[in-house]
Amino acid sequence: TFDGKVRELFKNINPRMTDQEMLDLLDKVGMGMYFKNKEGLDTEIKNAEATLSGGEHRRFCLALFLAYGADILLFDEPTASLDQKNRGQIIKIISGLKEANKTCLISTHDQDLKEVGDEVIDMGRK
Repeated sequence: TFDGKVRELFKNINPRMTDQEMLDLLDKVGMGMYFKNKEGLDTEIKNAEATLSGGEHRRFCLALFLAYGADILLFDEPTASLDQKNRGQIIKIISGLKEANKTCLISTHDQDLKEVGDEVIDMGRK
């Protein structure tokens, strides 16, 4: 959980981020309109898991995660608790990271997400 204004949460991760970059990331994860319908980047998040639904929380955390700009990213069940539309959006984002030469390590049960990988290690096989 985390508390603060959306802008502050992004700035804690990447102090050089512009407002436009923050808005672009929120749009990318499908949360742009959610915050535009509130107070934009000045929207106060209090106990994020109580303020946002499970899917909203997951997508907002993904936007914050992407703000790091890391070359290697570790995802743990990134599409869990998401509806079909949002699952597709997350899969598209991860595919885009791969195309941008980012290394993505993904732990998942989502068969569609497994198709994104260059290499799949099935932990269920003996």
